[in-house]
Amino acid sequence: MLSLSYVIHLRKRWLTKVSSYQNVQSVKRGQSGYLAGRIDATLNAEVTYYDYKKEHPNAAIKIACIDPQTTSVAIPMRKDDDSATLRAAVNSALEELLADGTISAISIKYFGGDITKN
Repeated sequence: MLSLSYVIHLRKRWLTKVSSYQNVQSVKRGQSGYLAGRIDATLNAEVTYYDYKKEHPNAAIKIACIDPQTTSVAIPMRKDDDSATLRAAVNSALEELLADGTISAISIKYFGGDITKN
């Protein structure tokens, strides 16, 4: 499901010729609507595309464009001083896992592509 602010951003940046859009409740519904010819395109996070393609490798879908102003995934934590040690430990572990290729391997295993390189 897309947030309204994301739809507004996309509409201003990429969808100037779109006459209408509809919010669907799942990636699967959006992709099945596209494959059945009921809709012309879907807007999804890149990771959801890779997840769908892993489950449906022969589906006739592709990424048409990627917004260069994508949003990152984050681990929510409190901003207070009590979380500083935890935040430092998590950041350190993530840096180590990125450097040794573990996160890349996990990405390929579960999404069929390395989404860490973008």
